[in-house]
Amino acid sequence: MGKITENKKKMAVVESDKIKQEKPIPPKVAEDDNATVEGYCVKCKSMKAITSKEKVKLKNGSNALKGKCTTCSTTITRMLGKDKKK
Repeated sequence: MGKITENKKKMAVVESDKIKQEKPIPPKVAEDDNATVEGYCVKCKSMKAITSKEKVKLKNGSNALKGKCTTCSTTITRMLGKDKKK
């Protein structure tokens, strides 16, 4: 198993025996309904605040946050991850 550290560019550096990879650290998603949540708008090509958001469950069991872009009203889907098993 590799060692995971964080560098100055807010990238997760995964070091294993032969490979060193850098992956972006995803921003934290607030569970509060009134909190502003951002998602990537493919039409604007930037991170935008999500309005009219609702939590949905996908076919594979993952949770997602679905809403509208504040600028162009395109649908934005933000992946949240699967529920933890008890």
